[in-house]
Amino acid sequence: MEIERQNRLFWEFVYHFVVNRGLRIVSASKDKKKLWLENDDVKNPLIIRLSRVDVDWSRELENDQETMAKEFVKVRAKVPVRKPKMVNVYVTVYPTIDDHARVLADENGPAARLGVQNFLVPGSGPEWQAPAKPEDVLEHLSLKAGWEEQTPVREDLETQELYQQAMNQAEAKQKEEQAVFLYSKPKLTLILMGLIAVMYGLLEATGGSQHILTLVEYGAKYNPAIADGEWWRLITSMFLHIGFFHFFMNSLALFFIGGLVERIFGTWRFMIIYFAAGIVGSAASFALNIQISAGASGAIFGCFGALLFFGMMHRKLFFRTMGVSVIVILLINLGFGFVVPMVDNGAHIGGLIGGLLAAMLVGMPKSGTKFPRLLPAGLLVALFVGLFWYGNFVEEDREGGVMQAQMAQEMAQEGDIGQAEETLAPVLDQENPPAEALFVQGNLEAETGDYETARTYFEQTLDRRADFHEAHYNLALVLHELGEDEEALNHVEEALQIEPGEERYEDLREEISGS
Repeated sequence: MEIERQNRLFWEFVYHFVVNRGLRIVSASKDKKKLWLENDDVKNPLIIRLSRVDVDWSRELENDQETMAKEFVKVRAKVPVRKPKMVNVYVTVYPTIDDHARVLADENGPAARLGVQNFLVPGSGPEWQAPAKPEDVLEHLSLKAGWEEQTPVREDLETQELYQQAMNQAEAKQKEEQAVFLYSKPKLTLILMGLIAVMYGLLEATGGSQHILTLVEYGAKYNPAIADGEWWRLITSMFLHIGFFHFFMNSLALFFIGGLVERIFGTWRFMIIYFAAGIVGSAASFALNIQISAGASGAIFGCFGALLFFGMMHRKLFFRTMGVSVIVILLINLGFGFVVPMVDNGAHIGGLIGGLLAAMLVGMPKSGTKFPRLLPAGLLVALFVGLFWYGNFVEEDREGGVMQAQMAQEMAQEGDIGQAEETLAPVLDQENPPAEALFVQGNLEAETGDYETARTYFEQTLDRRADFHEAHYNLALVLHELGEDEEALNHVEEALQIEPGEERYEDLREEISGS
């Protein structure tokens, strides 16, 4: 009879916690005699370990305290708050034969070290052992409200019915949480992946995805063109990728991260988040990076921003499922961008912020929360306008031309000397044109047979960068053509000092020395 009464008390606790007070069952042992429960109150977080056990001696409780401490550490790690209230409750038929209070209230024990409050609730026992009553536990948990009022309801239910209703409620809550991640199917994600794959194939078929002229022709982010009014490059660059590795990694990230965001937010919200983040990321790249760039990275980082907003709205669910992984991956990628110069971290950070603001703008589906959307909308517009204005402002004053030099070099290699010279002309008109532009112009002059002018440009190149070994080599070639072999040999030696063992340089030295 006592056993049945305590079994019933155990499930009355569970029924009250889950059905009346809305707690969630985190985990349960196979025999359902040990349950972990938590609430969803971020301000007053609570973790409960509820055990239906029967022990004779306090030594058995002492052994369980060590196990309990290890379990609490694991569960607490998944709770996104620093100091949740942690309570361990034993429901027993009788108290221990010896003094269990010594173990449960041990100031140096595992429970005290972790800040866990122990309770042992027996069916009966001597007063000197001061056994806890159900009301004492509920009072400490601040969950007493409704306990006494619901007594008639609980009394009308058999123990099995208490168990079934509590578990049904827990299962329904679990399905409700799972539904958050299954709001929509990733249809747009697959369409975007298909478009990106098509554009990658088109680039490879018409010149190569790492060919600068091909990238610019198909809409890569090219600052001078954007400054001249080709704003659409902020969008088209999102569908282009430079090389297979770039294409593959972004496609993989889009499949997993983008697919997850579309499942959570729904297709039309995902579309707004993706494109808003991508455009803001491109604008940030335009403002902060002079290099030609392309890729969906800004939009993908915007998906990370959307997941962070999801974490703001569903903090416990976020950290219990994917939160730590999302934050770690995000930090690794941002850190990688700061360490590796070729990574366009401006686009990544711009996309991250743009995605967060866009997620705030569209909100969560079925959230019931009226998020103030005017503020994120205003911030999103202000961010884009500010970046775009700054990019245009800087582009007017920016002394660069390295990209134009690379483009001119590719044009020359394809035999279009006139177009190459036209591309370089505005760069050479700068007060201090870059060494790369002077070098390419020297190559163009040498290609047309004007060796004196080529010599002048190569010498100017070396005035800018004395360690430019290719310029030393090309200048040596020009000087050799002009019959100035002694000076040509000096420049070949300079080139070999900077780049020892280069076969072309050694061949030229041998040719000049033998002539």
